[in-house]
Amino acid sequence: MLSTEQIEQLDRLSQIFRASFRAALPTLPHREEFTDRLIITVPAKHAETGELTIYLDEDEITVNIGTYFHCHFEAYIYDDLPAEDAKRKAVRSAIQYVTDFLADRIALRITFEDGQYAQSGTYYRDTIPKPAGAKDQEYVWSGPLKAA
Repeated sequence: MLSTEQIEQLDRLSQIFRASFRAALPTLPHREEFTDRLIITVPAKHAETGELTIYLDEDEITVNIGTYFHCHFEAYIYDDLPAEDAKRKAVRSAIQYVTDFLADRIALRITFEDGQYAQSGTYYRDTIPKPAGAKDQEYVWSGPLKAA
């Protein structure tokens, strides 16, 4: 975990995210690092899905899942809100996404073409996504989804 000195160096988005993450997921094993930014890593529940890594960068939260996927939650898109409110809104969205992924409510789909990574995306499992293709691999936090 972070030292008191490192915590004092965190930007405001990182401070809000760290407190919200700890409140939402108090027993979740994770590592915190401080380089030039806060990085939170949740060890993989299943090796094929990979670990979940969250990078905080002053006005943007980047969530990485495994090797092939990442998404962003930006505070700056809420330019109609005061800066503090915009940060809190981005944090709420990112925490909800992470919580839903860890609860297997979100699936990760990775497409390979000719053995090479082509694209990736996520979808909520209670929606009806485009059917997976033969070259698609799908995962939840718990591990690979098996083709029906």
